[in-house]
Amino acid sequence: MNSIFTGFIVNTIADTLSMFGLPQILYLLIRILGWYYIFNGFGRINKRGLKCQMKGLTQFLLYFYIIQVIIMIIRGYLIDYSFPWTSFSSMINYHFFFGMYWLAYILPVTAFIPIKYYNFKLFLKVAYWFAFISIIISIFNIRNVITQAALMSTDGDGIYGYGAQYAAVFITFAFSVFCYKYVPSKEWRIYILSLFVSVVICAIAARRGTSAILLTMLLMSLYYYLQIIYKGKTIISITFILLLIIMGYYLFSNSSAFDYIQSRGMEDTRTAVDQALLDSMSNIEKIFGKGLNGRYFYQIGKYSNGWRYGSETGFYTIVLRGGYLMAFTYILLLGIPALKGIFNSKNILCKGGGCYIIISLLDLYPFGALSFSLNFFIIWLLLVLVQRKEIRKMDDAQIYQLFFR
Repeated sequence: MNSIFTGFIVNTIADTLSMFGLPQILYLLIRILGWYYIFNGFGRINKRGLKCQMKGLTQFLLYFYIIQVIIMIIRGYLIDYSFPWTSFSSMINYHFFFGMYWLAYILPVTAFIPIKYYNFKLFLKVAYWFAFISIIISIFNIRNVITQAALMSTDGDGIYGYGAQYAAVFITFAFSVFCYKYVPSKEWRIYILSLFVSVVICAIAARRGTSAILLTMLLMSLYYYLQIIYKGKTIISITFILLLIIMGYYLFSNSSAFDYIQSRGMEDTRTAVDQALLDSMSNIEKIFGKGLNGRYFYQIGKYSNGWRYGSETGFYTIVLRGGYLMAFTYILLLGIPALKGIFNSKNILCKGGGCYIIISLLDLYPFGALSFSLNFFIIWLLLVLVQRKEIRKMDDAQIYQLFFR
């Protein structure tokens, strides 16, 4: 399992460095190294036997989802119009390095890794350093972030979304904030501080959807932390969270740093695109989708002559490719076990894991596109754990011994 984690972490390093100008050739070389570790890890486990770790209804939904994915991918290559790539090198990039193409739909293979191989220790150690780096570069660049946001809010001459790249350094590792019981307190404080800084940076940069999702994650992780500290006294925990919300709203309303996001308010930048997507589909296509390479027309500037092969929202990208049937299968597959983890478990891994999965489903609207990434690898691991009754019944000491040593 450590080899697979290493591969996804190497890929995350490549993606992070690419946001700061990493040359394409170095990016590809690092990603190839990541693929080596991932293949090596799965190869080792396969020798000892891969077996579905799901049970009952969740297992049925998993197989139903996999069948839909296979059909969707095959249909995607039976089109009578141009593919989304424009050259041979672009085709290679789509198939082996672009995580939101077909690779996004092969992560269910994670559900066949035996639970005995699960271990989050490496993930949390690397998360600490990504959190630390994110805090440092965000603090050093916060004046630039505020400046660009101010320019955008006045005359629009600033760089749209500037600063989100600093927050993105840690976001992939955000599940770490739910792991208070399994790491030293000083490490957890770095995680939670990094998430807080990411919320502030994204809010200043007016990344509304990302800010809302990260804020929800921050508040829920603090809620579970307070539940542990105050031994399940829910009233105290909720009161404390409400006080934080009131204080945060006061600072948000009275600081000029957040003028840009306030000026955007409830500006709708999604409905027209999503409506164009749905208008391009017949009733049958809305149920079963158009396949992996399904497209629709929506002209914005000169982007691809108006033809689009995806949506800004993860949910409608699934609908375009696999229809409402696939989208709701995915939501049920993840949502039902997640709720069991939240409301019917005795350890913070399952409660926090269930919460993290639900937040990922909520994120399907602001963005949340499925991707072949460390974040979604973690989500699939958590899905396997929260749907197992014997895992949900364990206490935190048992969970630590099994998955964090």
